[in-house]
Amino acid sequence: MTTPDDNTGDGIGKGRQAPENRLYGVYAHSVFWGTALLVWVAVLILPTADLRWRLMRRAIGFMARITRVRVRVHGLQHLPTPDQRCILVANHASYLDTPLLIHALPYRFSFVAKAELRTNPAVHLFLRRIGTEFIERHNARNAARDLRGLTELSRQGRSLFFFPEGTIRREPGLLPFRMGAFNTAADEGIPIVPIAINGSRAILKDGERWPRPGEVIITIGRPLHPGDFSDAKGDKRQTAQALRDAAYAAIQEYCG
Repeated sequence: MTTPDDNTGDGIGKGRQAPENRLYGVYAHSVFWGTALLVWVAVLILPTADLRWRLMRRAIGFMARITRVRVRVHGLQHLPTPDQRCILVANHASYLDTPLLIHALPYRFSFVAKAELRTNPAVHLFLRRIGTEFIERHNARNAARDLRGLTELSRQGRSLFFFPEGTIRREPGLLPFRMGAFNTAADEGIPIVPIAINGSRAILKDGERWPRPGEVIITIGRPLHPGDFSDAKGDKRQTAQALRDAAYAAIQEYCG
């Protein structure tokens, strides 16, 4: 269940250790995989992206509600309108982050995912049907090619969503941010919207099998406009680095 709250606060999402954690984990897995199978089929059948996203939001809200995962959202007023292109960036604390963001944010966007996910045909097909784009992480030439493609999509009006850490880990704290999202924002002159996810790691850490009930707080920060970070020389590389540092600080403040 999502609770909008536009008064950005300092609440910390905490996973609660259920007394029968394994029993709850079996129940949560059953809910997830049963619902996920139906959603996967529906996403393949539904003819438009808007219908697919509407279905996913309802399904994820249903799963969160019956598994006792509460989602609170702060700062919705900071989101640009759907017709204003932007780049959204968030910390990546858990495999829950992607579905929770689909549920919490009011309009659709294109996730940017690691290219390795293309090796699983079922996952790749689903992600393509919801508008996901892919970027190579380990080959610099291919990464540059993919980034050029993402820039072209942005010019067509698509809002892109990056996890700039590039991966998740079990330990709390932020990894360094990769530059792809910020280079695109600086080149195109479009804002970065920082989003902090707090509490998803406590519900399901990397490497853990059994989730817990808990609360997740998603805090949307004020847009960071490249023009506010450019120097007198108009050095786009410097602008991108300044955007990255500002986004890192904004996310670090609220990600717990």
